[in-house]
Amino acid sequence: MFNAINHTKKEDFSVVWDLGRRCTYACSYCGPHHSNKTSPLVNLQSMKNTLDGIVEYAQLLDQYRDNHRIIDIAYTGGEPTIHPAFFDFVKYAKTKYPFIRSNITTNGCYNQKKCKHIMECVNSTTVSYHAEASDTEKKLVIDNIKLMHDSKYNFRVNLMFHKDYFEECKELAEWFEDLNIRYTARPIGDSDNKKDLKDGTAHSYTQEQLDYFKAQWTKKKIKKSNTMQLQTKTSI
Repeated sequence: MFNAINHTKKEDFSVVWDLGRRCTYACSYCGPHHSNKTSPLVNLQSMKNTLDGIVEYAQLLDQYRDNHRIIDIAYTGGEPTIHPAFFDFVKYAKTKYPFIRSNITTNGCYNQKKCKHIMECVNSTTVSYHAEASDTEKKLVIDNIKLMHDSKYNFRVNLMFHKDYFEECKELAEWFEDLNIRYTARPIGDSDNKKDLKDGTAHSYTQEQLDYFKAQWTKKKIKKSNTMQLQTKTSI
């Protein structure tokens, strides 16, 4: 169920919670360790009991610390929202444990009623944009990104740069920059293994595409450096 539990990190008590491997998409580059139709789903009561146990354990550890640690839970999958109990569960978590800081990594492919539910119950969202989706699915994602932006909700986008949809991704990146939406230009796969390249779980990019990534990362470093300098000046 969990990818990781970290209680040594100074900033918080961090849990990465895998809610299942089911997904609304069938991306060619996503292997069965991330998405499949056979992994079982845990029922709502078990999820509630598990969350209760996490909080109890974190609070027990907190008794022996000098400084309080925030409980940070990141929901992931597969696609977390495809779990039939997901929306009831996050409402339970928000109501019973409002002090928990929560995040969801999602493809954003659902109606705006569900998007609003997430904004109400989950502190922040990471939207993964996948260009292989249908036009109808991608419109849902874009509409939800716009809704989160207009609502001043805390979110960011992982823009998965598919080698065959590169121009589409570049146009989206420009739109995000115009709206000052935080995003990361993500290459698909980080392997040069021939098998990974052959089965599509990693992509082989042209030199022009690689240069684009390099420019993106350089720009990001400069922006981060400028922000840190501004913060330093402000604190003096």
